[in-house]
Amino acid sequence: MHRLAKIVFAALLVPVTAGIATGYVLCSINLITTLTLVSVVICLLTAGRFFLRPPYKQYVTTCGIVLLFYLISWARTSYCLYEVSFPYFGEELIYKIQITSIPEQKDKTIRCEAHLLSIMREDSTQTADKRILVSFAKDSLAETLQRGDILLARTTIVNPNRGNPEEFKYDEYLRQHGLCGTAYITHNAWEYMSYHPIHTLKAYAESCQHRLSRYFSEAGLHGDEWGVVCALTIGNRDGLDADMKQHYSAAGAMHVLAVSGLHVGIVYGALLLLLTGFGIFPIQYAQKKRKIINTIILLIALWGYAFITGLSASVMRSALMFSLLTIGASLDRETNTFNTIAASATILLLLHPLLLFSVSFILSYSAVVAIVGLQPSLQNLLPVRNRFIQWLWGLITVSIAAQTGTMPWTMYWFSQTSNWFILTNIVVVPMAGVILYTAIAVLLAAPWPPLVCLVAKVLNTEALILNKYVEWIESIPYSTSEVALSAPMLLCLCIFIASLSVAFVKRKRCWLIVSVASMLCLLGTDIIRTRQILHQDELIVYNAYDANVLFYQQGRNGIVITDDSTAAQDWTKNLRLKRCIKEVEIVDISASSLYVFRYAQNEYILVRDSLFERYCLDVPEKTDYLLLGDIGRVSAQNILQQFEADSVILLPTMRYWKVQQMRRTLRERNMPYFDVREGAFIVKARHE
Repeated sequence: MHRLAKIVFAALLVPVTAGIATGYVLCSINLITTLTLVSVVICLLTAGRFFLRPPYKQYVTTCGIVLLFYLISWARTSYCLYEVSFPYFGEELIYKIQITSIPEQKDKTIRCEAHLLSIMREDSTQTADKRILVSFAKDSLAETLQRGDILLARTTIVNPNRGNPEEFKYDEYLRQHGLCGTAYITHNAWEYMSYHPIHTLKAYAESCQHRLSRYFSEAGLHGDEWGVVCALTIGNRDGLDADMKQHYSAAGAMHVLAVSGLHVGIVYGALLLLLTGFGIFPIQYAQKKRKIINTIILLIALWGYAFITGLSASVMRSALMFSLLTIGASLDRETNTFNTIAASATILLLLHPLLLFSVSFILSYSAVVAIVGLQPSLQNLLPVRNRFIQWLWGLITVSIAAQTGTMPWTMYWFSQTSNWFILTNIVVVPMAGVILYTAIAVLLAAPWPPLVCLVAKVLNTEALILNKYVEWIESIPYSTSEVALSAPMLLCLCIFIASLSVAFVKRKRCWLIVSVASMLCLLGTDIIRTRQILHQDELIVYNAYDANVLFYQQGRNGIVITDDSTAAQDWTKNLRLKRCIKEVEIVDISASSLYVFRYAQNEYILVRDSLFERYCLDVPEKTDYLLLGDIGRVSAQNILQQFEADSVILLPTMRYWKVQQMRRTLRERNMPYFDVREGAFIVKARHE
């Protein structure tokens, strides 16, 4: 019990995560049931306290607290899932909405978050309290929209997933951010009603973040350098284009563009040095009154930095973690760092249970736990007295530890890992600190415009050097490796890394045995997965809105049939990475209105456009599957007279009104059909 008391939050994290998993995967629990069960647990705890003797009293108390946190986290998860549920998916209705975030300019749309105020149906109007992600068709009127505007809009709220295999689970991402769906609003489908300002801390923080972005731009920063500085210092990534993100991702430097523990740690470390006289007057030996003042200053600075970065989840997570460490140090009590980390995770999960499934949450805590647990032992491998070598070796060991903790997850989610991460981090991490301090200098120089211009030029040069270095790292051969993991392989790899790390730190042979066993399991699951991939033989018709994309997979080889090879590469990228498909042949049919091919003893005819009629004969063409794309204004009756098909596949490139017309006609004729807008059409070959 005494040992458990030192890691009480680490112990509580187990029932909290178990309760969240129960509510998310299995079933929800309502408020009345939760209150009943909590009341029963409290009664049992009270009875045990009065009627049991030690050590049974402690056992019952521990079990009761564990059950209590399990029920609370289960109930919180059920409530959060209810908040992001929506009963009218796919129905075109009139909604009263209020824009709650600063509209973001895209190439063809303007995107923002909105709060549903009410839903207007044919016979009634009902209030709503949901959040959605809205995209407006871009025009001069939509560009005037601002946060706080209240609109009437006719639109359809949909689940953003397109039903393609191995696609990014965008609906889960939205749920983790409290959004229930997405909506696209066309030019004439909305009407401005009024403006009501939003007075929330989050709104003020986002406004501050955007003002600082404009300030950096007016100071003289421009282009990619402005985008990198805004992302690195205040967490605004609107100025980063896709190419720059790819450079940083391939080099293994993407973590510096997402304001999180690294940036908060840089700010925390600089303030700690200032408050302790650069180490001359350590905070733990200062007078009690001064220690309290220093702690208050540190907490204000941490949360002030979190505020100007928009109060994003990653920054708040890091600020909470450093706040707990600061408070623990100020109390002159022996604290367990793992317990402090677990405390921040427990608090965040009780407030936002769906964070447990967030990529950033898992990567952040995996890196922190690995650094705290593994880095000191790595540091001791090379004891040196030279301060520069000691600093450099410390930076390398931190990079190794962080990469060790995050590598399984990056392989699983992104199917790639950076090979030159040490070479990247020994320059990128110090440069991130230099850029952050220079950006602070630009802000402090605001009263003197000439000084602002001078310091901004220095900042622009630093960002340019950082960008060029990252691009150089990406250009080195084998900068990244494509490695795809299945869920069982992820579990085995995590156990292997964790057990091997514990064996290295604790020098215990039993953990080495566990690591060897988990590695054997990893190899076994890889063999099974490879065997499954080699036996896969299927045809996939993608739900792709901007192109006709068909993918034929046979083992580790693939054939893409498309009229837009660039779009097809993007749509099939995740599947090719996850299934380790190396050889891909692209069949370009952009010059053909009609394309015929065979698969699994069936004939397929793909009709791309309305010019197909010049290829048709007087006698109807017989086929097993007829795939229809954008056939223009050709009537449904006419096209069905041209082709005698057993089944009709409606491709997403077909216009919406034509899809409705085709569906009505096919239902009248009792012909089987499949609308790919509802999800990818997949045919698997049967091997006897």
